[in-house]
Amino acid sequence: MSARRGNAWRAVPALVVAAGCMLLAGAGWRAVRLDRLPEPRAGAAAPLAEVATGRPPYPVQRVMAAVDRDPFHAERRRPAERFRLPEDSAAAAPPQRMDLARVRLIGTGVLPDGGGFAVCQVAGASPLLVRVGGSLGDLVLRAVAPGRATFTTPAGDSLVVSVSQAGG
Repeated sequence: MSARRGNAWRAVPALVVAAGCMLLAGAGWRAVRLDRLPEPRAGAAAPLAEVATGRPPYPVQRVMAAVDRDPFHAERRRPAERFRLPEDSAAAAPPQRMDLARVRLIGTGVLPDGGGFAVCQVAGASPLLVRVGGSLGDLVLRAVAPGRATFTTPAGDSLVVSVSQAGG
């Protein structure tokens, strides 16, 4: 009777391997089988250009004007100045000099490792958060302390701005 039990236990690994092969075959079948796509709902379709860019497509007149200019024509030459996006040309512009008396410190945040930030406002503009090493116009923030920020001017001079106290 013990010989029968030994033969029965030898069949278990074969059954496990067979079950694994069936699961593998089923997964393979599901991977290569193509299901039908659902039918589109009425009124749910949107033009592809509006979905992709979030703005309306170019008018036909603009497209035809670009085609008429033929960018691949043999006599066409490179322009004297490289094309730049409006955002790039604004970033490449030199920083504007500001009146140092118009810089107002709203508050500071001091970090334990010596870093931090200052919230500053230039008269007529919205407040900006400037990190240590960052710039506010042509001023560079070098250090912050509670209620005080130290900037460096382009000439190398230090400018210390303090938080103005209410009623003072």
